[in-house]
Amino acid sequence: MDEHERIIANEQAKEYAELIKIRENLIQKLSQWDPKLTESKEHIHQAIHNDAEKQIKEIQGKNQSFHFMLLSFFFRKKKSFIYTIR
Repeated sequence: MDEHERIIANEQAKEYAELIKIRENLIQKLSQWDPKLTESKEHIHQAIHNDAEKQIKEIQGKNQSFHFMLLSFFFRKKKSFIYTIR
């Protein structure tokens, strides 16, 4: 093997070693993403669940207020009707 071939072989070996390091680094980063994505997905799911519960409680409160107002209106009308009959 002449000098030129040796230089090329050494450069290729260095490039290959660098590619191996890059591949290992990427594999490590990808393995870290999976738990982080799962954790983020769980946080998003919990936030949506909490928001839905909050909205349900708000709607129930408004619904109760509406029913109270409706009943009050009904009884006031009923009273005024009774007074007009007398």
